[in-house]
Amino acid sequence: MPTIFSKSGEYAMQAVLYLAKYSASHPVLLKEISDSLKIPRPYLSKLLQGLIRDGIVASHKGTRGGFSLARASNTIRLEEILRSVEGSSIHERCVLGFLSCRDSNPCPVHPEWIRARSLIHGILTRRTIDELTTRFDLTRRESES
Repeated sequence: MPTIFSKSGEYAMQAVLYLAKYSASHPVLLKEISDSLKIPRPYLSKLLQGLIRDGIVASHKGTRGGFSLARASNTIRLEEILRSVEGSSIHERCVLGFLSCRDSNPCPVHPEWIRARSLIHGILTRRTIDELTTRFDLTRRESES
């Protein structure tokens, strides 16, 4: 069965959580985020540009440059991050991947997916990055290598 979110969505949420945890004192380099989270640099760079465009992440130039959150982590919700990288249709796709699936032509799991989608949407709109970083031990993966 396919994942609920695209790899881009997963990576974007991980990167924002990483920034919330490690960029408070100084911006974090792209290389550090990429190496720690095992996300290819070019892919991560593209994701971060979208997050910058949408006011979630800030980019800092110069020798002390890098990336940080653009605003307080208690104002950034998971829904906002996903919409930034996946667009507005993240809750409209068929869980089985059928393009023709809709209320008028439902796939076999459509009714259950509608209910599950509603629950997921509620979680994503309620949960802030601040709440997640205080509840989750996001350790740098570079120490696991």
